[in-house]
Amino acid sequence: MIYFLYGDDLPKLNNFIVGYASKNSLSRINFELNSENISEIIGTLGTPNLFGDKNLFIIDITESDPEIILKFYESIKNSDYELIILNEGSIDQRSKVFKSLSNFKTQSYELPKNNSIFNFTDYVISKDIKKTYEELLKLQENKEDDLMIFNMLLSSFRSIAAIKFDSKLKNKIPPFKVSQMNAIAEKYSVDQVKKIIKILAENDLKFKTGEITSEMLLLHSINTIIDNGSSK
Repeated sequence: MIYFLYGDDLPKLNNFIVGYASKNSLSRINFELNSENISEIIGTLGTPNLFGDKNLFIIDITESDPEIILKFYESIKNSDYELIILNEGSIDQRSKVFKSLSNFKTQSYELPKNNSIFNFTDYVISKDIKKTYEELLKLQENKEDDLMIFNMLLSSFRSIAAIKFDSKLKNKIPPFKVSQMNAIAEKYSVDQVKKIIKILAENDLKFKTGEITSEMLLLHSINTIIDNGSSK
């Protein structure tokens, strides 16, 4: 079964993924689609799991080039993979990408958002240790998925990186958050942002290869962000 998921309610997007994987006893494998890894992803989809487990592939197209997305679509449109194509945020329903991907089973998750998760990510990137762990405790009490929380945290820090590197991706930051994110970005130098991104990527790889659990992934990532940057 191939799903196309999109929308602004990121917790619900992630809850669907977690629930679908659990219900069908699938191991999750995440990729962010780009021109450099599209061939690797297509090859991986057709490779059996070494341990005999069934895989659920989550392909994040949020920041992908439309031509790469369409190329990927053409390669998998007639397949029977367990696959979720994910776009975090709204998507132009008039676009060729949307019209193509909506041939799959499509679900949209829009606002309202889970404020606890967004409060948590704001506290982490603002380096507010006390409030970070207070909010994390609330999320854990609500049995929120560690991997989902990590992905939300990663998305928030990407906004900081977009500002520091003056990337066009900063245009995706909601207007009401721009001033706040600009102020938070001042807490980090470009070198610190590069260092944090490198460590977060290494942590993510360790999780995907089974070296660490999702809980360790989240805690290591929180500490990486809080321990770097200034405390302005």
